[in-house]
Amino acid sequence: MLFCSIPSDMKSTYIKILFISLFILFKNTDIQAQFSKTHYIPPLTTQSSSNAKPTDHYLYISTPSNTPVSFRIIQIGGTTINATVSKSSPYKHTVGTGDETQLFVQSEKTNKVFKNQGYVIEADDLVYVTVKTNGGGGNQAGALVSKGIAALGKTFRIGAFNNSSTPVSSLTFISIMATENNTTVVLSDLDENIVFPNNPKPHDPIGDLTIRLNNGESYVLSVDVGVTGSNNSDGLIGALVSSNKNIAVNCGSANGSASESGIGRDYGFDQIVPVDRIGNEYIFTRAFGLDDMENPIIVAHEDATEIYINGDGSTGTLIATINAGEYFSIEGNNYSTSNPGGNLYIWTSKDVFAYQSVGGRADSANAGLFFVPPLNCETPKIVDYIPLIEQIGSKNFTGGISVLTQKSASLKINNVDISMLGAGINITGPTNVAGRPEFVTYLIQGLTGNISVESSRQVYVAAFGTNGSAAFGGYYSGFSIKPEILFEAISGTSDNCLPNVTLKMNKLTSYDTFQWYKNGIAVPAPEGTAISFTPTEPGNYQVEGTISCNGTKLRSDIIPVSNCPEDTDEDGVVNAIDVDNDNDGILNCTESVGSYNFDLTNETNGGFDGGYTFSGEVTTKNTTSTIPFTGSDDGHFVMSTPSGTTNSVSYKTTYNKPINIKLEYANTGNTDELFTNDEVFKI
Repeated sequence: MLFCSIPSDMKSTYIKILFISLFILFKNTDIQAQFSKTHYIPPLTTQSSSNAKPTDHYLYISTPSNTPVSFRIIQIGGTTINATVSKSSPYKHTVGTGDETQLFVQSEKTNKVFKNQGYVIEADDLVYVTVKTNGGGGNQAGALVSKGIAALGKTFRIGAFNNSSTPVSSLTFISIMATENNTTVVLSDLDENIVFPNNPKPHDPIGDLTIRLNNGESYVLSVDVGVTGSNNSDGLIGALVSSNKNIAVNCGSANGSASESGIGRDYGFDQIVPVDRIGNEYIFTRAFGLDDMENPIIVAHEDATEIYINGDGSTGTLIATINAGEYFSIEGNNYSTSNPGGNLYIWTSKDVFAYQSVGGRADSANAGLFFVPPLNCETPKIVDYIPLIEQIGSKNFTGGISVLTQKSASLKINNVDISMLGAGINITGPTNVAGRPEFVTYLIQGLTGNISVESSRQVYVAAFGTNGSAAFGGYYSGFSIKPEILFEAISGTSDNCLPNVTLKMNKLTSYDTFQWYKNGIAVPAPEGTAISFTPTEPGNYQVEGTISCNGTKLRSDIIPVSNCPEDTDEDGVVNAIDVDNDNDGILNCTESVGSYNFDLTNETNGGFDGGYTFSGEVTTKNTTSTIPFTGSDDGHFVMSTPSGTTNSVSYKTTYNKPINIKLEYANTGNTDELFTNDEVFKI
């Protein structure tokens, strides 16, 4: 028998535009969030010609936290970048240049699965993630704001420029990233006259496409707009993307246009959200383009979807009825005014996917297209913050924001009341929203740096930038989703375990009240109803948030919290793996005498080095002999018993002081023949 002291067991342990659409949806739903701990960025694609090819492109990561937030940029198929971000120090990651990088794939290589493209960003607190790119020899620019975990779903409808003028060097694309292994994706409602590159039968109808992806893998589908005899200009609009597991989807156009005259070719892409996060009431705000560029694009998900303009959500002018997979482009002359900032209220009989084509300037080619997400009273009062609003890399743009808030609300930009903003800042508004007079809009131009927006009521914010023919933009509002619990370490440690952890919600949450749960049971007030909670016992914890304006209640994922593993000498190495638990330079095994063969010849008492003594007691049952065992040198024990009787032997050893013992047993036993009326015990 061998003995050695062993360690204790570890204890249970983010469209480019000049001006952005404003909208509002009144609906009870958990809606999309740019503000999230996890972001999925499927790869993008463009034509490789010089007037379409991307140049330098970047990931921007920002947070309102004054304390540095650790995050990881996971380059799919490559290395992981570990860094921190804080409110005073937004993080810019330079992706590369050209159309063959971690973010962009060449259009000639699309229509296949990619195992080494795109990104996943994971952070310890909620962050914004923005993609920005220059391109087209300086004549194009684009941005995409990640929707965070709200981007994930199983059913999507695609939007893009309709490219009615068939612009040259233009394409439309869909990119899809899986978040789980064994994900099956089906692309359907594809126009039968689409011509796909890299298709074995490029001039035949392709029908539905079925793609199988594993976690982190992406599929990029693109079509060249200028293929003669095809329906490539708008054939992907309304396409249905469905899957058996959660996916993230980017879509749009590169070097595309909604203008019938052919002006306004530019990047227009975005990350979209699934069908369970769309709505049927929208307010669009006109940007600076001509009527044929300023087009809301409505994509139906169900048959017999009626589209109305004006009215109050129950009355209005019916302008179209479309079926599932069809789209309707609403011309800009339907806005309340031809001036920038004019409003158009649109409502539909069934939920729709809404996109908007906008123009940067009436005399310029810059344009954009972006997904219009639904909003409601659940929206937070703060957007904090938009990083480096006027920059893409080292190139400066004229930056600004659009804001929608309630008429009665106060509004601050970088903690300064909107009425007190300094020289060089141009403000249009407040402008009443046609059809929804309780809301007003603002256009604020000339901003630079990092921008935060705070209202005393719900607020919706979009950012934009222009430079000559290039423009970019994106929506930045921290929209509500199921609560995401954050770990806040206490006691000067980063360990997320008891007693070193507090669970909390981010201060920008849209929830008004909270209820914490331990193992499914509500924790009593006041501790159980605060925005943060410090567990005192191991368990599975959740928080339920309630939004008072509509009564929405959503629970977070379950967060298991366990005891921290013991570290007796506080050297940063837990006992379970520490070879010197008291940090005195003498290894545990040495201090515990090490491997030691001790003598059990006398079962009733004995001792060995280190001052250890023991006493033993042998108990037998149904034996006929006072000596229960007869042994031999080869380890063979025999007990003499009457035939048919049940026999047992137990041996209890008591030590004079605590000791850890490791027992080593023989792997095989003796196979000698049984003796008559005897049992052979194999030890």
